[in-house]
Amino acid sequence: MVYVTSPRETKTNGNTVTNELLAGEPINFKAYLRNSGDADLTNMQYSVTVYDSSNGQRGEIAQDLQGNELAWDNDKAICANSCQNTVLAAGEFLGGGESTLMTTSGNVIEWIPLAGDYFVEVRVTSQVLGDPGNNELSFPVSVRDYHDIVVDLTWLDDSGNAVAGAHDGTADVDFKVSVSLTGSMASSMRLHNTTMQIQLTGGTVDSSTQLFEVLGDSMDSVISIDDQATEVTAQRLVIGATGDMANPVAIGEGIYTFTPPSDGVYSVSVSIESY
Repeated sequence: MVYVTSPRETKTNGNTVTNELLAGEPINFKAYLRNSGDADLTNMQYSVTVYDSSNGQRGEIAQDLQGNELAWDNDKAICANSCQNTVLAAGEFLGGGESTLMTTSGNVIEWIPLAGDYFVEVRVTSQVLGDPGNNELSFPVSVRDYHDIVVDLTWLDDSGNAVAGAHDGTADVDFKVSVSLTGSMASSMRLHNTTMQIQLTGGTVDSSTQLFEVLGDSMDSVISIDDQATEVTAQRLVIGATGDMANPVAIGEGIYTFTPPSDGVYSVSVSIESY
């Protein structure tokens, strides 16, 4: 065992945290596994285990949402018969360099992490060598919840379908602005009254070169909670969680008609002004 490259150890230096994982984003395990001996290695297994962190120490094996333990074995990394490799020469790396770790059946190991603190252990064993030495790496990994606002801008054809790439011509043409909320928190949070700035160059929308548009689905939403824990609601344009099982996530969209110049270059750009 030389080095685990994915995931990497989470480190904290003051207020700076590096190598945090994002909740809900799939992660594969990658490592450099090297035969550091002076003879061919003809038998090797490895395992990957994710443990809960308990007060900064390694706790029980972590579980996914279905209650399955986050532990994987590969009993056929190297062996003589029906294995993924038959031999690893002295001084060589498994796979010639960085290896994406797999299960015994050859499936790439994938972890979809929940927010929290963990320890990741990658362990190498050999039935021939017993303890091959330098056979285990264990390190802390932190996973955080996150959200991201995704803005999309596209030209539309005469049927209202999105058109990839640029547009040319002098006839009026529609374009669509879309705003959505993604990430591990997207199903439990919402944005109110998301205002988009639409900047037009070389053309206009309704004779204007700049628009400020509020996008989202109109619905009652909690805007404050008073001292008696009573929720105060009001109508807002919402992007994100709706609380409606039939339509759980709201997306903000707006369609506008652009009038190009009779000659010259034109463009449309969009940014978030506020929410």
